[in-house]
Amino acid sequence: MAKFKKFTDVSIAKLKQQNARYVVTEGEGLYLEVSPKGLKVWKHLYKVAGKNRWYKLGTYPVMLIAEAREENQRIKRNTDQGRPPVNPVGLNGNSPFIEVYEEWQTKAVSRKGRPWSESYKRNIRQMFKNDVLPYLEGYKIKDVHRTDLQAVLDHVLKRDANSRALQLYRALSRLLNYAAERGYTDTSPMIHMTEVGSQGKKTRFLDAEEIKVFIESLPSADMAQNTAHALELILRTGQRPSEVCGANESEMHGDWWVIPKTRTKNGLEQRVPLIETTKGLFGEPNEHGLFFPSMGDPKKPIASTVLSKGLRRSLTGQEKVTDKTVTIPIDTPFTPHDLRRTCATHLGKLGFMDEIIGAVLNHKKQSVTGSVYNQHKYDSEKQKALLAWDRKLQKIITGETKGKVVNIK
Repeated sequence: MAKFKKFTDVSIAKLKQQNARYVVTEGEGLYLEVSPKGLKVWKHLYKVAGKNRWYKLGTYPVMLIAEAREENQRIKRNTDQGRPPVNPVGLNGNSPFIEVYEEWQTKAVSRKGRPWSESYKRNIRQMFKNDVLPYLEGYKIKDVHRTDLQAVLDHVLKRDANSRALQLYRALSRLLNYAAERGYTDTSPMIHMTEVGSQGKKTRFLDAEEIKVFIESLPSADMAQNTAHALELILRTGQRPSEVCGANESEMHGDWWVIPKTRTKNGLEQRVPLIETTKGLFGEPNEHGLFFPSMGDPKKPIASTVLSKGLRRSLTGQEKVTDKTVTIPIDTPFTPHDLRRTCATHLGKLGFMDEIIGAVLNHKKQSVTGSVYNQHKYDSEKQKALLAWDRKLQKIITGETKGKVVNIK
């Protein structure tokens, strides 16, 4: 059995299949088993009556390293206290709150009956880890009163985290409804509680001065070059961070970047006109056709969270590292999605109508035939809009106006 200092995608990729199963670990009970066929399975090792027992957490890379660590710690809280790692059959009112929560977050589905996405699961686990379990972990489900839940929500509201408070209120409502539906409680203690928090509309965008600082600072920012290029592409094209990260050579058709419907949020193909400035930001694709490949796995694109982390690190470098200056000296924080909003906002200032801006952003048209409208209808308008935006950016950065319309192909 080998022991790693820490699991990484690179170290895991180097694990080769052998004639027999073997395991590697980084400690804390977290193991990765490699089968003779190359299947890699996350497992937790614990003891029962002095004997070692295994509990399967998930398979790699479906379950990412960070998720495996978090799930391992969740199971470890039970096994360290002598409790079984799986939820007991037939939970009831005397069952711990955390066991009902664990069952719910593994079995829950969306309002449309679909399984939760991995990103939504992570968000739920993070919310409960930070704001719920520290207060209710020791409770039995039957003993959770609405005053306890109100105290949890009030704690979040005191941070002025109104959007998070609303998300947490809704998640707790669904959890307690789940418990009531299965007879773990008679009724949900939230049934008489008023919804708290608010879904604040995000309005952050960069003004002309901030845009100039942002673009001029990118080459020396505390992030990889492909991360910087991806962020600038979001600003210049208005496309979603995940869609930029996944850009593939197969999507490039002359002067058009055609994002297939399988990669767009709304399931509609998106045609993005490419200005010469924009083309240069893609660089050369790797052997798998990706312009922005993951460092850990060149077959996969970088995650949009990489852009968020790189931007956050560059904006807050002075706070994190005392001997390092801020690499993007902008006081008010912003996110990759705010760069998309910046593009939309300035297109509006340039006089383009909402319908054209919506086409640039690939928003679904709000009409009876919105999901099937002609995707080529706005090609000319989108070209004009992004060319005008390119010229505006050029003027912001250098004071000069340049730009060339490319022909539709």
